[in-house]
Amino acid sequence: AGEEAKYDMASDNICGENAYPVPVGGKTVCVDAYEYPNQPDATPKDMVSQEEAARICKNEGKHLCTIEEWQAACRGKDGFKFSYGNGYKQSKCNTNTKAAKRSGRKTQCRSWYGMYDMNGNLWEWTASTSKQHPDKFLVAGGAWNTNNESSCSVSKFSFYPQNQYPSVGFRCCK
Repeated sequence: AGEEAKYDMASDNICGENAYPVPVGGKTVCVDAYEYPNQPDATPKDMVSQEEAARICKNEGKHLCTIEEWQAACRGKDGFKFSYGNGYKQSKCNTNTKAAKRSGRKTQCRSWYGMYDMNGNLWEWTASTSKQHPDKFLVAGGAWNTNNESSCSVSKFSFYPQNQYPSVGFRCCK
């Protein structure tokens, strides 16, 4: 009695380190817990094109998340509007500042499945094209300055895949 229990969170996690399973359309997808490079307290990569983001994920044996995968991870099992609930709370995520913060710094900015910074910090490229603009790719989640627009909803923003922005990063899925 009185022994301290030590748990290895990755040992029973089918997704490996810093990724968690999310049910999407009848299958399980492993979604990175943090914006790329998927490390806690790392500076998330911005100024990356959608094409480069897709290539980086592929090189790691993963893929750039689709909008469906991304939204499922963000909304959690209850289908929330924000990763933490249905009402916007400025203090929870990095949505009202002048720059991106290191990954996971806002500990309450976490979805039910365990993903950090899905609302705010950096917009995230997806592998999904816009229905209105098939030559552009959707970004999701909002950035450090988008306030209550930093939601899990489908973004109205889409950008050309070769463009790079200081407010856009990405996360990988598998």
